[in-house]
Amino acid sequence: MLDLNNAAKQSEFAGVIPKNSMVKLRLEIRPPSEEKQSNEHPALFVSNSNSNNHCLDIVFHVIAGTYENNKIYSNLVVVGSEMASAISTRLLRAIVEGARGINQDDTSDVANLARDINNDPWNLDNLEFAAKVGYEKITAGDKYVKNKIQLVLRPGIDTEYQQIMGGGEIITEEPIPEIPTLDNGPGPGSNQTYNPNQNNGNGGGNRNQTYNPNHNNQGQPQNVGRQTYNPTQGQPSQGQGQNGQPNWT
Repeated sequence: MLDLNNAAKQSEFAGVIPKNSMVKLRLEIRPPSEEKQSNEHPALFVSNSNSNNHCLDIVFHVIAGTYENNKIYSNLVVVGSEMASAISTRLLRAIVEGARGINQDDTSDVANLARDINNDPWNLDNLEFAAKVGYEKITAGDKYVKNKIQLVLRPGIDTEYQQIMGGGEIITEEPIPEIPTLDNGPGPGSNQTYNPNQNNGNGGGNRNQTYNPNHNNQGQPQNVGRQTYNPTQGQPSQGQGQNGQPNWT
């Protein structure tokens, strides 16, 4: 019932793969549950966010080198959104070409036959290929930095192809980016108090201001209501507010 001899050996997670590193990957299709299974094909699931999109749930396993056993997760739309499915099928074509050693510019009958998966996504399962990796878009509040496939290495084009397919790796020293923190502070303009003795550059009139000749209130509106004139200090300048610049924060 519980045979630990057949359980997988423990391994330490090596961390996020630095950007532009090149590793060998294996594609695994995770079968969908019955309630999410698409009527297009049993390997596809229906997207929760868009029921017109039918997707493959894929795990790319690193199968050699420093980051062996790392996983890269991806949901690829293959039926539905025209733009999303075009991106997905372009990636899947490159994976098939990389796994089967086909030059992307080869249009011979042999090459075309090698690209043919007989319209069956299960024929993509367990394909092994070489790839350059990058990062998913990072936004504030994310829990992790996630790797993604940046480029599938191309036979006859990328000089590193043979090295990586042979089980080698190229690991860069690019720093892993930090996840920005969420800023929950008040946005610009919230709960701000206007001080007429400061040069805030405000453009709106404060109808209850009192003119103070001892301060240079540049940036104040020209037509200030209920001004108090002090004859010992002279008339208030009519040009004030011309040089006050907005202070956008």
